[in-house]
Amino acid sequence: MKSLFAMDLVAADIEEILEFLRVEDSVPRDTLQVARELAKGAFTHLEEIDRLIKEHLRKWDYSRVGNVEKSILRIAVFELLHTPKTPAKVAINEALELGKQFTTWQSVRFLNAVLDKLARQIRPS
Repeated sequence: MKSLFAMDLVAADIEEILEFLRVEDSVPRDTLQVARELAKGAFTHLEEIDRLIKEHLRKWDYSRVGNVEKSILRIAVFELLHTPKTPAKVAINEALELGKQFTTWQSVRFLNAVLDKLARQIRPS
């Protein structure tokens, strides 16, 4: 999430950002590998992901969504689309936990509503 957030703010290579975060946050190598895969995947599919997010916003303009919330949504949507081994509930729960850590309760409710709609479309059961 932090790497996608940083990419929105500075024009830097994803590897540079991930290396900075690894050193700065003392991220373990196995955790960094998962973060790298999610960040690169979300960045690679950014247009598709942002289009889907925009389609599922009700009474809300995408330009008003905060960068932290966008980063969390992008990772969760990437997981829903491209990591079928990760259950939808797990992807959403991970996103909500990030939201609790880095945003407000209103944002967590917003994230949950958008991701719930997206999950039902992407992975109907």
